[in-house]
Amino acid sequence: MAIVEEKKEPKFIDPLAFSIGGSAVEMDTEADAYERVAPPPMGRYDLHVTESERCWEERETETGDKYVVANLECKIVNAADPDVNGQMVFARVSTFMGRGKKISTMAYVLLKMGYPKEKLTGALTTEELVQKFHKFIIKQDRVVKDCLLDWQGYSPAQKAVIYNKMADFPKGKDGQYLHIVEYRKAGQPSEEIVARLKLKDWGGSGGGTTAPAKAPATAPKVVKRAAVVEEDEETTPAPAPASAPKTGKKPPAPSAAEVSALLDGDDD
Repeated sequence: MAIVEEKKEPKFIDPLAFSIGGSAVEMDTEADAYERVAPPPMGRYDLHVTESERCWEERETETGDKYVVANLECKIVNAADPDVNGQMVFARVSTFMGRGKKISTMAYVLLKMGYPKEKLTGALTTEELVQKFHKFIIKQDRVVKDCLLDWQGYSPAQKAVIYNKMADFPKGKDGQYLHIVEYRKAGQPSEEIVARLKLKDWGGSGGGTTAPAKAPATAPKVVKRAAVVEEDEETTPAPAPASAPKTGKKPPAPSAAEVSALLDGDDD
């Protein structure tokens, strides 16, 4: 039996008959309807956090350690300027803890969302942390308050960030920062650098996920996975190195006769 598809006719509206109401709006006849609008200015905003369509990724470090990345969509809410509400910024957190870090960005943001600290106390596997994060942000609408957003200008041609913050962008004649800049590196063609929102800090004023500006005098201890001993593995502690004689002189080398006697003894 052949399946016959229903043919749907398009619906046309009589422009003299329809009415949707609403108030009248003034137009700027000099404006460009297709112009890219500047991002919200640098500042602290409340963000409604949700998972992106392709949220979860499994990655691996150069040393073979595996970790999980979550790609997030964050919508500005509760802003004083109503035009800013609803604008999106994309962020990424992971279970990875870099050198000198004591908490991963995934656990840090989970706490910023109001997750109980006692439920993150103690050792957690990667799977456990991912499940806690996943369940906590999809079951309820989570809003992280006072997140710092700033501009960033990235060059696809240079594969580098040209402007790291709003204050790095040049200003126009009206004193406002330009969100579209014609950029040219010596010896290369020019390109447009467009300002985009970048999440710089997940709430608060300290920025707990950023590394210190200057490393401490004593480097933090780094535990490599290759050096971790499995529970069922037995090891013998390495003997402590012999201390050098107090005189600072090296012990005398064995004589040829002593070496010969040792070798002869091995044959017994």
